[in-house]
Amino acid sequence: MIATGLQPIIVALTAASPPGAAVAGARLINTIDFSEMSPYASAWEAVAVDFYPQSSRHILTDPAIVAKVRTLRDRLLSRWLGAESAVTKDQLYAEALTLAPDPGSALVLCYHVCQLFSRGFVTVYWQRVKDWINDGNVLVPGTTVRPTGDPVTDDDYTTGIDFYRPLELNAALPGEVLRLNSRDSIFYLLFDKNEEWGVADPGDWYHFFLMASIAYYAATGRVTDRNAPESVAAQLIAALVRSIFQGMLHVEQRPEVPLTSMDRYDAAWRWANALSFVEGGIYGESDTTQECGVHRKGCLYGLRLAGETHHPGYLHWWVPRPGQLGTDFGLYLGQYHPIDAYDVSQAAIPEIAFWDKLADLGVDDPGIQGFLELMRSQGPMSGRSQCVLDGATGAVLPRHPVAGDL
Repeated sequence: MIATGLQPIIVALTAASPPGAAVAGARLINTIDFSEMSPYASAWEAVAVDFYPQSSRHILTDPAIVAKVRTLRDRLLSRWLGAESAVTKDQLYAEALTLAPDPGSALVLCYHVCQLFSRGFVTVYWQRVKDWINDGNVLVPGTTVRPTGDPVTDDDYTTGIDFYRPLELNAALPGEVLRLNSRDSIFYLLFDKNEEWGVADPGDWYHFFLMASIAYYAATGRVTDRNAPESVAAQLIAALVRSIFQGMLHVEQRPEVPLTSMDRYDAAWRWANALSFVEGGIYGESDTTQECGVHRKGCLYGLRLAGETHHPGYLHWWVPRPGQLGTDFGLYLGQYHPIDAYDVSQAAIPEIAFWDKLADLGVDDPGIQGFLELMRSQGPMSGRSQCVLDGATGAVLPRHPVAGDL
């Protein structure tokens, strides 16, 4: 069961020892690498595991990590079946710490399990039954679901072994099962629907913990940047994320230095903001301000766990125009990376050729493919953003205090 009373103990333990004090042997994931984590985090799990197996092994598919994610998944299901209340973000983090007594590793476990329940997972299996059948599995006649014992339907969930149907089991709650994509969803029976970002998108949970993970590792000096992506696809995505945070430094008139040479707080903030910008700039379909606000809060959460509580006034959070990444900071891709390495430097419009190159790799992700079609049709790029958020308060600033309108 989830240890709901752990948080005061964890706070006391954190106060008694310096950030990142867990010995290396106790760390499930000791370091993360920029050129591995950036591509992995820019895709859903099934795509990432398929396209970036080396990165995935360091972040997820190593058997020790898989075992912890599976245990955390099963504990959340057991809590629900035991009629306990849904977990808050702090309770989830506290439970993950019991599995991996290192804040960074625990945050990554939270990231994985939140993505598992919000988007589906293959490595630690969790899908709708319809998707499970589409994966080539056969439902044995007479199979029943937990907790009702009724026959399994396409809209139920499965771990690949057991089957589940969303049903509120806590007698103290009103019995509401929220619907997502016109189907009853189990997500907010497991995760607190009263969390500060609400119920607009269950993906907010895994984005929050992704940004917290990035921030914690960077702020505690546990980030490497070997700049040796495992494939051309990984190289392109890593280059894109790198160009965005370097572009931010450029337009803000800040010193343009490599990630690992930055002040640790700055490095945490810039990397998380760049990933946030990629997410909204590629997949965003409407105003991304609220979503990016969740990302900012996740970054601050990780920084606080790392012992960083003073936020520099010059750091703001860039918010992309939804689905317009290439026309925002895509401009800086050519400026900060040798496009000729991708055989596109002689093209009439090198940036568009870059997107064509990425498309030719056959990245099997509808969001990326749709984005690439948009990029090919738009012509030359210029640097823009929708707005920025005040780093400390989250207030919307239509103009950047230094860069102005982009």
